[in-house]
Amino acid sequence: MIEIRDVDYRTAERTLVSDIDLVVRPGELTAISGTSGSGKTTLLSVVGGLVRPSTGSVLLDGEATWRGSGDPLPAMSFILQVYGLVPILSARENVSIALRARGVAARTADDDAEEMLDRLRIGDLSSRQVEELSGGQLQRVACARALAVKAPVLLADEPTSELDHTSRDLVMGLLRERAEAGATVVVATHDDEVVDQCDVHHRMDEGRLVSVSTPG
Repeated sequence: MIEIRDVDYRTAERTLVSDIDLVVRPGELTAISGTSGSGKTTLLSVVGGLVRPSTGSVLLDGEATWRGSGDPLPAMSFILQVYGLVPILSARENVSIALRARGVAARTADDDAEEMLDRLRIGDLSSRQVEELSGGQLQRVACARALAVKAPVLLADEPTSELDHTSRDLVMGLLRERAEAGATVVVATHDDEVVDQCDVHHRMDEGRLVSVSTPG
């Protein structure tokens, strides 16, 4: 369980998120929506321990997610808007290195990477360097990397923004699968159809949570 208590995040110029107070539970798909600039990405960065909150705290099962360095807890995995892939590596290698970093043997990591790329219907592109891939293909590789490690917490920042409806629903199905396995899954999105596939919906505006609802 993630507990976000009275969190603000400020820069020298302005406040990016303010008065965030909520609990995110495992086993649920949680959506955070809002327009560009509403604070979604900043909030995920704070929740994931990538940046330190200016005030307040974020706890994962009682442990602070900010560790003093910007390095996330091992329990965290991320789908980033900017993908965060290594350009000189292949799609398979980008997924495999994430698994190896968590102690998975090289052969098993390669096999697991291939399996997840297949599930995202880009297995035929596994040997291509990511710099040769389209935006939608890059996004699916980024999703494969985050999903393959099967972390207890998955924070996804606009994971379907480059995808068509079929690929979007495929990714959402895999995120649902992780939640049903007991993971805590948070999806930042501006897509109402993504929100509709989640269990809980928090809407942000100008850095604040302004509403909560249960889609469907």
